[in-house]
Amino acid sequence: MQRQRRGKNVVHQLSVTLEDLYNGATRKLALQKNVISDKCEGRGDLITKLAAHDMARNAAAQNYPSTKAPCFWILLICLWSMIPMGDTHSLSCDIIVKARTTPGQSWCEGLCSVDGEPFLQYDNDNKATPLGDLGKATDATKVWTDMTQRLKYLGQDLRKMLADTEKEITKISGQPNLQATMLSQYEQEQIVDASWRFNISGKYSFLLDTVNMNWIPSDDEVGGIMNKWKDEKQLIEDLKIISTGDCSYWLKELLKHQKEKPTSPAAVPDVVQPLSLSIYALLIIITCLFLILL
Repeated sequence: MQRQRRGKNVVHQLSVTLEDLYNGATRKLALQKNVISDKCEGRGDLITKLAAHDMARNAAAQNYPSTKAPCFWILLICLWSMIPMGDTHSLSCDIIVKARTTPGQSWCEGLCSVDGEPFLQYDNDNKATPLGDLGKATDATKVWTDMTQRLKYLGQDLRKMLADTEKEITKISGQPNLQATMLSQYEQEQIVDASWRFNISGKYSFLLDTVNMNWIPSDDEVGGIMNKWKDEKQLIEDLKIISTGDCSYWLKELLKHQKEKPTSPAAVPDVVQPLSLSIYALLIIITCLFLILL
């Protein structure tokens, strides 16, 4: 939907630009025609008037040479905006880990979502709760079991890592907690982005881009903690596999169940919107072709 809204805004801006170009060219042509016609006033000769008209058009074209070039680029952009875009989907998991807790208190909690729709809630007691229609449809399936097992072991590794870096955590009083957020995005079943964002008690944060394996700190003070994470080769490899490998399989399986859900009436406007956008762009394309052929 964001892609469609951006496309509509682009087409609207192009229509405004095109209208300005057309009005400017029309005013320029009329001005040149009047100037040359004034010079020929009183002659009354039809051939002279026709020649004056041709001279006006040539003069306007020379003084306004950039009309066709912008129209050409606007035409290309409009054609691009009408190309159907592949489906874009995302799988995200938000995990919160505490280094130490009181007896009976959860030290790990997780929430996973597909396209922003939560479907799985997890805690360290290995209790996975289905959420929404997608959660109910995938509960007790193979993909459900795989994900909960992965979350279990990953939670243990993250808790150990949090405890190992407590000495570097100086801004926090009391027990620190770690929030790890994974986001994997796919377009036409191809990965386009995958990352892990880590936040320690709201004071230290850094990001790991698992597609390019780049580390991005929020500030210089988090460098020591981030470097310690870099040294944990096995953990980093697991994070990469989960976000770029496991997620690909999980998302494909989850989308199969998502497509089985009945379509709600609220989804109807989303089908109409691209059609109106295409018609709007088509009108601009026809106008561009008309101006280019002038």
